[in-house]
Amino acid sequence: MEIQALPAIRALIRTIWPAQCLVCSGAVDGDGGVCPACWPELPMISGLCCGFCGAPLPGAITGTESSENLACDDCLRNPPPWTAGRAALLYEGAARQLVLQFKHGDRPDLAAALAARLHHAMRPLVRRGPMLITPVPLHRMRFLRRRYNQSALLARALSQRLGWPWCPDLLLRRRATRLQDGLSREERRDNLHQALTLNPAQSARITGAPGGRILLIDDVMTSAPLCQRRAAACRTQARRRSSP
Repeated sequence: MEIQALPAIRALIRTIWPAQCLVCSGAVDGDGGVCPACWPELPMISGLCCGFCGAPLPGAITGTESSENLACDDCLRNPPPWTAGRAALLYEGAARQLVLQFKHGDRPDLAAALAARLHHAMRPLVRRGPMLITPVPLHRMRFLRRRYNQSALLARALSQRLGWPWCPDLLLRRRATRLQDGLSREERRDNLHQALTLNPAQSARITGAPGGRILLIDDVMTSAPLCQRRAAACRTQARRRSSP
């Protein structure tokens, strides 16, 4: 009886609280949807993209072409210390509004929908097999003000979709940093100097990761130096633990 009643209960909930567009809160058919008016304003990344940071590239994918070995100008000039990367959306327009709601607007409920779009964007990486998922850490004072780490919510939602392991505290932020918005490349690099470190209590998770692979998750990739420091820290620790 309880199982048979579930569809009716769901229908009643939908009547009282209908599904809303992620961007404008208008009515949509299902959770995590975007209404027709907002859909053109959501700059999703599709087609050719940089295989290292996910930035869109000119051209179209043919039957024999892949983005995995392509690189944008920034990644060619400053090769990142990771093997592959993807992004789901350009940080502009409705996507920027959506991320800011998720990050600063007390909307942790957006994590599942954003994880679904990230999952779609990283399909080439998924084919390589499971990885240990870990988020960008927040400093404890910022965590207390915000009450949640949006990158950790995104990482957890992606872990649930993929069935991959995740570690919320593989990395720690040892000191508070300024917000990266509006800073130059040099200022971002200085801002992050010695800000991140591996959590000693979780260091064994690196060498125990499936295939030795780690998937680093952030809500916005505005700072290549941040991602480079995190990736370099994980690689250093992996080499130390695998050395005789």
